[in-house]
Amino acid sequence: MIRPSRRVLEAVAVCGLLAAVGILFSRNIDTAPSYDEGVYLASLDALRHGQTLGSQVFASQPPGFYLVLRLVALPFGNSISGIRTGFLLVALGGCLAAYLLGRRLSGPAAGLAAAALIAVAPPFPSEAPRVEADVPSVALALASLAVAAYAFGRGRPFLAALAGGLLAAAVSVKFLALPAVVPFVALALARRATRRQVVAASLGALVVVAVLLALYAGVLGELWDQAVRFHDRARSYPGPNDSAGRLSDFFDFRTPFSWLVALGLVASLATRRVWPLWLFPAAAVAFLLWEKPLFDHHLVLLSAALALPAGLALGALVTRLPHRLALAAAGALVAALALGLGQQVRRIDYARVTTTQDVEWGVTALAKCTSPGELVASDQPIVAFRAHRQLPGELVDTSLVRVETSSLTSARILELVDRDHIRAVFAGRAFVEEPDLVAGLRSRFPRRLRHGEVTLYLSGRLCS
Repeated sequence: MIRPSRRVLEAVAVCGLLAAVGILFSRNIDTAPSYDEGVYLASLDALRHGQTLGSQVFASQPPGFYLVLRLVALPFGNSISGIRTGFLLVALGGCLAAYLLGRRLSGPAAGLAAAALIAVAPPFPSEAPRVEADVPSVALALASLAVAAYAFGRGRPFLAALAGGLLAAAVSVKFLALPAVVPFVALALARRATRRQVVAASLGALVVVAVLLALYAGVLGELWDQAVRFHDRARSYPGPNDSAGRLSDFFDFRTPFSWLVALGLVASLATRRVWPLWLFPAAAVAFLLWEKPLFDHHLVLLSAALALPAGLALGALVTRLPHRLALAAAGALVAALALGLGQQVRRIDYARVTTTQDVEWGVTALAKCTSPGELVASDQPIVAFRAHRQLPGELVDTSLVRVETSSLTSARILELVDRDHIRAVFAGRAFVEEPDLVAGLRSRFPRRLRHGEVTLYLSGRLCS
């Protein structure tokens, strides 16, 4: 049994680690929003104003994400940095789950090492505060694995049900979490889960699925088409790199993370408890090879999947070494993790970007030329969100992928502009690539304001 003094030290170490990780994650909280963040913030605004997911608001992710989005954003209003703070806390929850999982399987040192390694695993730190589905889905997957480690074997069926529910919730946020099913099943086998526990875990997952089906019973067809079929069609869209090439670039031995993963793989030979978790990165690689187009934010799955078993194995190995050798190994591990943290600070600072002048002008012009809460159209949804103007739900995502795959056509955009009597359209991205759409906007909007590469199309009565 752990003495109280050791428990206090462990609690201090965990709190100190989470505080340091929180500071690291927060360095990216003020960077300019990505296009996807603009989509989800505009979706949040549309949902808050009564538009319905699926039938009115385009759902580029499964419905669980939009529940998480509304819940996380609830305390923070319309502040982008505030909503990002909520997502940062979710990311910290994922690190805490990694600690609890490692602690359960191999002790406190293993838990601390696993949590710390996830925190410095690129691109997890830079993606942690972003208003996107990737990190929340991975964080929930980590939570499900942590609870499963406590549930299977001698745990109560209630915990197994909770673990299954968390796993289903992770997948309902983004299908990126599907590979977590593999280590979940492996943990059940390795820890000799009882039949009651397996049934409880299955029922927990089914309850989450049933709740989501009940909540969105009227729009299941639309959600399937948008969250599943659209992504299947998007596989034909050319990404910035092929999946295999992007994954090979991920393993960069100029980072401490890659070296620690390699050492963790070797250290895993000394403990049998880690092997179920190494199935996680194997499943993640297979999934990401299938994923097209593959973007950087998808790689948070692989970073967490690798960091979990590697960190656990390294921490467990340190505690098994003779005292003096253990102190030296622990010092080296802490130094490597600190080096990784410093490297991530530099990477985040280097990659931080400011909002372009075109976007800033668009926010100001749209706010000046339209009324608060008025419906507008824009191919950069962050402009409408920051100007406190609403987008028709079907136009929250006007990405090049939607346009190129005919998920959103020029004719449909113009139809929505006419239907909703939209008096202002901000164009500077996908809209300008469609000649038919540009011609349609010119015929409808006699007044046009230009700034750099963007155009604000206005009704003749506006800003005159």
